[in-house]
Amino acid sequence: MLHTDYIYMKKFRIFLIFFIFNLFPFTIYTQNNANTTSITGFNGSQWGTFYKDIKDKFRTLQNNGEADPGNNTQFTIVSDVEDSELIVENNKILYRYFFYQKPEGIEQENQNIQQNQANQTPADNNNVANTEGTKNEGRLVLVESTFPYISSDLILNKLELKYGKPTSSSINKNNRGTYLWSTDRGYIVQIVDQYDLKPFTRSIFYISTDIINEMKSDFPRYMQKSELNYIKNLIQ
Repeated sequence: MLHTDYIYMKKFRIFLIFFIFNLFPFTIYTQNNANTTSITGFNGSQWGTFYKDIKDKFRTLQNNGEADPGNNTQFTIVSDVEDSELIVENNKILYRYFFYQKPEGIEQENQNIQQNQANQTPADNNNVANTEGTKNEGRLVLVESTFPYISSDLILNKLELKYGKPTSSSINKNNRGTYLWSTDRGYIVQIVDQYDLKPFTRSIFYISTDIINEMKSDFPRYMQKSELNYIKNLIQ
Protein backbone atom coordinates (compact mmCIF):
# COMPACT_ATOMS: atom_id res chain seq x y z
CA MET A 1 0.00 0.00 0.00
CA LEU A 2 1.33 3.44 -0.88
CA HIS A 3 2.15 5.72 2.03
CA THR A 4 -0.37 8.33 0.85
CA ASP A 5 -3.10 5.67 0.67
CA TYR A 6 -2.25 4.53 4.19
CA ILE A 7 -2.46 8.08 5.56
CA TYR A 8 -5.78 8.57 3.75
CA MET A 9 -7.23 5.41 5.28
CA LYS A 10 -6.18 6.48 8.79
CA LYS A 11 -7.77 9.92 8.27
CA PHE A 12 -10.92 8.24 6.93
CA ARG A 13 -11.21 6.10 10.06
CA ILE A 14 -10.89 9.18 12.28
CA PHE A 15 -13.77 10.77 10.35
CA LEU A 16 -15.73 7.50 10.62
CA ILE A 17 -15.46 7.49 14.41
CA PHE A 18 -16.76 11.07 14.52
CA PHE A 19 -19.57 10.13 12.12
CA ILE A 20 -20.60 7.27 14.42
CA PHE A 21 -20.28 9.58 17.41
CA ASN A 22 -22.68 12.10 15.86
CA LEU A 23 -25.28 9.55 14.73
CA PHE A 24 -26.93 9.34 18.09
CA PRO A 25 -29.76 11.88 18.49
CA PHE A 26 -29.29 12.69 22.16
CA THR A 27 -26.76 14.14 24.58
CA ILE A 28 -24.53 11.38 25.87
CA TYR A 29 -23.23 13.34 28.84
CA THR A 30 -26.40 12.97 30.88
CA GLN A 31 -26.76 12.17 34.56
CA ASN A 32 -25.44 8.67 35.03
CA ASN A 33 -27.84 5.96 36.11
CA ALA A 34 -26.88 4.99 39.65
CA ASN A 35 -27.44 1.33 38.76
CA THR A 36 -25.21 1.40 35.65
CA THR A 37 -21.93 -0.52 35.86
CA SER A 38 -18.93 1.57 34.80
CA ILE A 39 -17.95 0.87 31.18
CA THR A 40 -14.15 0.72 31.30
CA GLY A 41 -13.51 -1.21 28.10
CA PHE A 42 -14.72 -4.18 26.10
CA ASN A 43 -14.35 -7.93 26.66
CA GLY A 44 -11.36 -7.66 28.99
CA SER A 45 -9.56 -4.94 27.01
CA GLN A 46 -9.43 -1.59 28.79
CA TRP A 47 -9.91 1.68 26.93
CA GLY A 48 -6.54 2.93 25.78
CA THR A 49 -5.06 -0.55 25.29
CA PHE A 50 -2.50 -0.45 22.49
CA TYR A 51 -3.31 -1.90 19.06
CA LYS A 52 -0.32 -4.25 19.21
CA ASP A 53 -1.39 -5.76 22.53
CA ILE A 54 -4.93 -6.48 21.34
CA LYS A 55 -3.72 -7.91 18.03
CA ASP A 56 -1.25 -10.17 19.85
CA LYS A 57 -4.11 -11.36 22.06
CA PHE A 58 -6.27 -12.32 19.08
CA ARG A 59 -3.34 -13.84 17.21
CA THR A 60 -2.81 -16.17 20.17
CA LEU A 61 -6.51 -17.02 20.34
CA GLN A 62 -6.56 -17.67 16.60
CA ASN A 63 -3.55 -19.99 16.83
CA ASN A 64 -5.13 -21.84 19.74
CA GLY A 65 -8.33 -22.26 17.73
CA GLU A 66 -6.44 -23.68 14.75
CA ALA A 67 -4.76 -26.17 17.06
CA ASP A 68 -8.11 -27.18 18.56
CA PRO A 69 -10.82 -27.16 15.82
CA GLY A 70 -13.44 -28.30 18.33
CA ASN A 71 -13.02 -25.13 20.39
CA ASN A 72 -16.26 -23.09 20.38
CA THR A 73 -14.44 -19.83 21.10
CA GLN A 74 -12.37 -19.63 17.92
CA PHE A 75 -11.38 -16.16 16.79
CA THR A 76 -10.28 -15.23 13.27
CA ILE A 77 -8.53 -12.00 12.38
CA VAL A 78 -10.44 -10.81 9.31
CA SER A 79 -8.47 -7.65 8.55
CA ASP A 80 -6.36 -5.01 10.23
CA VAL A 81 -4.81 -1.60 9.65
CA GLU A 82 -1.88 -0.95 11.97
CA ASP A 83 -2.69 1.38 14.89
CA SER A 84 -6.10 2.09 13.38
CA GLU A 85 -8.50 -0.85 13.02
CA LEU A 86 -8.74 -4.56 13.78
CA ILE A 87 -11.65 -6.76 12.72
CA VAL A 88 -12.09 -10.22 14.26
CA GLU A 89 -14.81 -12.85 13.90
CA ASN A 90 -16.15 -15.30 16.45
CA ASN A 91 -19.25 -17.48 16.01
CA LYS A 92 -20.62 -15.32 13.17
CA ILE A 93 -20.16 -12.13 15.18
CA LEU A 94 -17.84 -9.44 13.82
CA TYR A 95 -15.96 -7.24 16.26
CA ARG A 96 -14.52 -4.06 14.80
CA TYR A 97 -11.91 -2.47 17.07
CA PHE A 98 -11.07 1.17 16.37
CA PHE A 99 -7.88 2.78 17.68
CA TYR A 100 -6.89 6.42 17.95
CA GLN A 101 -3.34 7.45 17.08
CA LYS A 102 -2.65 11.14 17.45
CA PRO A 103 -1.80 12.87 14.14
CA GLU A 104 1.95 13.47 13.86
CA GLY A 105 1.70 17.27 14.09
CA ILE A 106 -0.44 17.16 17.23
CA GLU A 107 1.74 14.54 18.91
CA GLN A 108 4.91 16.53 18.21
CA GLU A 109 3.27 19.69 19.53
CA ASN A 110 2.26 17.91 22.74
CA GLN A 111 5.76 16.51 23.20
CA ASN A 112 7.25 19.99 22.74
CA ILE A 113 4.90 21.37 25.40
CA GLN A 114 5.83 18.58 27.80
CA GLN A 115 9.53 19.13 27.15
CA ASN A 116 9.21 22.90 27.74
CA GLN A 117 7.39 22.25 31.00
CA ALA A 118 10.12 19.84 32.06
CA ASN A 119 12.82 22.38 31.20
CA GLN A 120 11.10 25.07 33.26
CA THR A 121 10.78 22.80 36.30
CA PRO A 122 13.66 22.62 38.84
CA ALA A 123 15.64 19.42 38.37
CA ASP A 124 14.01 16.62 40.35
CA ASN A 125 14.25 13.10 39.03
CA ASN A 126 11.11 12.13 40.91
CA ASN A 127 8.88 14.90 39.57
CA VAL A 128 10.07 15.67 36.03
CA ALA A 129 8.05 13.76 33.45
CA ASN A 130 10.10 11.53 31.21
CA THR A 131 9.17 12.27 27.60
CA GLU A 132 11.97 10.26 26.03
CA GLY A 133 10.95 7.12 24.23
CA THR A 134 7.25 7.95 24.29
CA LYS A 135 5.49 6.04 21.53
CA ASN A 136 2.52 7.36 19.62
CA GLU A 137 0.63 4.10 19.26
CA GLY A 138 -3.00 3.47 18.40
CA ARG A 139 -5.15 3.19 21.55
CA LEU A 140 -8.52 1.47 21.82
CA VAL A 141 -11.35 3.99 21.59
CA LEU A 142 -14.36 2.17 20.13
CA VAL A 143 -15.66 -1.34 19.44
CA GLU A 144 -18.58 -2.22 17.19
CA SER A 145 -20.11 -5.69 17.30
CA THR A 146 -22.35 -6.77 14.41
CA PHE A 147 -24.36 -9.96 14.06
CA PRO A 148 -27.48 -11.35 12.33
CA TYR A 149 -30.71 -9.67 13.39
CA ILE A 150 -31.76 -10.56 16.95
CA SER A 151 -34.84 -9.33 18.82
CA SER A 152 -33.88 -6.00 20.36
CA ASP A 153 -35.63 -6.96 23.60
CA LEU A 154 -33.36 -10.00 24.02
CA ILE A 155 -30.27 -7.82 23.52
CA LEU A 156 -31.68 -5.14 25.83
CA ASN A 157 -32.34 -7.68 28.60
CA LYS A 158 -28.83 -9.12 28.30
CA LEU A 159 -27.22 -5.67 28.48
CA GLU A 160 -29.41 -4.69 31.44
CA LEU A 161 -28.26 -7.76 33.38
CA LYS A 162 -24.65 -6.62 33.01
CA TYR A 163 -24.88 -2.81 32.97
CA GLY A 164 -28.23 -1.97 34.56
CA LYS A 165 -31.05 0.06 33.05
CA PRO A 166 -30.25 2.31 30.05
CA THR A 167 -29.47 5.95 30.78
CA SER A 168 -31.79 7.08 27.99
CA SER A 169 -33.61 5.93 24.86
CA SER A 170 -34.66 7.39 21.53
CA ILE A 171 -36.85 4.50 20.28
CA ASN A 172 -39.73 5.88 18.20
CA LYS A 173 -43.11 4.45 17.17
CA ASN A 174 -41.51 2.90 14.09
CA ASN A 175 -39.24 0.74 16.25
CA ARG A 176 -36.12 2.69 15.31
CA GLY A 177 -33.63 4.47 17.51
CA THR A 178 -31.09 3.70 20.22
CA TYR A 179 -30.69 2.67 23.84
CA LEU A 180 -27.84 4.37 25.68
CA TRP A 181 -25.80 3.38 28.73
CA SER A 182 -23.62 6.31 29.81
CA THR A 183 -20.98 6.28 32.57
CA ASP A 184 -17.94 8.32 33.53
CA ARG A 185 -15.57 6.00 31.64
CA GLY A 186 -17.57 4.99 28.59
CA TYR A 187 -20.92 4.31 27.04
CA ILE A 188 -22.81 1.71 25.05
CA VAL A 189 -25.23 2.34 22.20
CA GLN A 190 -27.64 -0.38 21.09
CA ILE A 191 -28.98 0.33 17.60
CA VAL A 192 -32.61 -0.66 16.99
CA ASP A 193 -34.08 -1.17 13.51
CA GLN A 194 -37.50 -2.30 12.35
CA TYR A 195 -37.74 -5.62 10.55
CA ASP A 196 -41.04 -7.30 9.74
CA LEU A 197 -42.72 -4.55 11.82
CA LYS A 198 -40.78 -5.63 14.92
CA PRO A 199 -37.74 -4.12 16.69
CA PHE A 200 -34.45 -5.90 16.01
CA THR A 201 -30.79 -5.22 16.72
CA ARG A 202 -27.72 -6.13 14.72
CA SER A 203 -25.19 -3.58 15.96
CA ILE A 204 -23.85 -2.42 19.35
CA PHE A 205 -21.20 0.26 19.95
CA TYR A 206 -18.90 0.44 22.97
CA ILE A 207 -17.12 3.81 23.23
CA SER A 208 -14.48 5.40 25.48
CA THR A 209 -15.54 8.74 26.95
CA ASP A 210 -12.01 9.99 27.73
CA ILE A 211 -10.46 9.22 24.34
CA ILE A 212 -13.45 10.59 22.42
CA ASN A 213 -13.04 13.83 24.41
CA GLU A 214 -9.33 13.78 23.59
CA MET A 215 -10.14 13.38 19.89
CA LYS A 216 -12.61 16.26 20.07
CA SER A 217 -9.85 18.41 21.54
CA ASP A 218 -7.24 17.32 18.97
CA PHE A 219 -9.46 17.48 15.91
CA PRO A 220 -9.71 21.30 15.47
CA ARG A 221 -5.93 21.64 15.87
CA TYR A 222 -5.37 18.79 13.43
CA MET A 223 -7.64 20.32 10.79
CA GLN A 224 -6.00 23.72 11.23
CA LYS A 225 -2.53 22.24 10.75
CA SER A 226 -3.69 20.29 7.68
CA GLU A 227 -5.15 23.43 6.12
CA LEU A 228 -1.99 25.44 6.88
CA ASN A 229 0.20 22.74 5.35
CA TYR A 230 -2.03 22.62 2.28
CA ILE A 231 -1.76 26.40 1.82
CA LYS A 232 2.00 26.23 2.36
CA ASN A 233 2.32 23.59 -0.37
CA LEU A 234 0.21 25.71 -2.73
CA ILE A 235 2.45 28.74 -2.48
CA GLN A 236 5.75 26.91 -2.70
